[in-house]
Amino acid sequence: MNVKTSVTAAPPTSGTLGMSTPPLSASSLVADGVGAGIGTANHTVHMVTMSKGGVGKSLVAWNLVQYLKDKGKTVTAVDLDSMTHTLAEWKGLGARSIDLLTGIDGVFNDPAMDQLAEDMLTAESGHNFVLDNGASGFTALTRYLVDNEFPALLAGFNGTLVVHIVLAGGSASAQCLVGLNTVLKAFTHKVKFVVWVNTFAGTFMVDGLLLENMAIYKDMTKDDRVIGFVRLEPMGRAFLLDFDRMREERLTYGEAIASPKFLTMNKSRLGIIRRKVWDQLDALGLGA
Repeated sequence: MNVKTSVTAAPPTSGTLGMSTPPLSASSLVADGVGAGIGTANHTVHMVTMSKGGVGKSLVAWNLVQYLKDKGKTVTAVDLDSMTHTLAEWKGLGARSIDLLTGIDGVFNDPAMDQLAEDMLTAESGHNFVLDNGASGFTALTRYLVDNEFPALLAGFNGTLVVHIVLAGGSASAQCLVGLNTVLKAFTHKVKFVVWVNTFAGTFMVDGLLLENMAIYKDMTKDDRVIGFVRLEPMGRAFLLDFDRMREERLTYGEAIASPKFLTMNKSRLGIIRRKVWDQLDALGLGA
């Protein structure tokens, strides 16, 4: 399938997402003096997303926040999942909670998102934002960013948008493939991608094809849009027990490894799990 075709924004579900007049571009804003004088900034917005729920988006965001902090980065974690706010349950991450959709009708929260956009655009050099977006807000947030030409606007403020697409294996593979195609079509300019392949529930495979044998893989890796891939592999029983215990107690890797409640072997296994993820992120240069 062709992932390079531009996407036409769908009609808005609520609010002002489908504005009748074209949004201002980053270049026009800078020309008008908006964003001028911020030329020394160099910051990154990491958005973790997928249209299907239960694929590990919060797990990816949880790993990413810790990794960036371990690399000495200034990080603002933002939990946008209106249904669960899972990431915010980890007090050690200090995540901000924003209800992206409000009320029983799920109206898009434009004021809150505009303020977050302001914070991301005007962030200091070296600052990293990690957005954990739930499946319920997938379409609305994607439309907001595309309609408002946020990637180009962020680039005008010397920032970069990195979209982390989470693919889950097993029975979720086909739905995740649709979500992958949607994201790649929506964000065609000024965006980088990292694809996380979560095989905890099985191999990522659709119609008998592994990801690397699919047409979409060949298409999206033609240029430099895709920074690379991170694989979350199944764990042995003892590793999984330690990992699940850490997560159930809402601890970070560092907190669990420092805790007297965990034995030396527990801590060692958690360190191995962390290193396997960190090594992959290092190889992509995300901590540089």
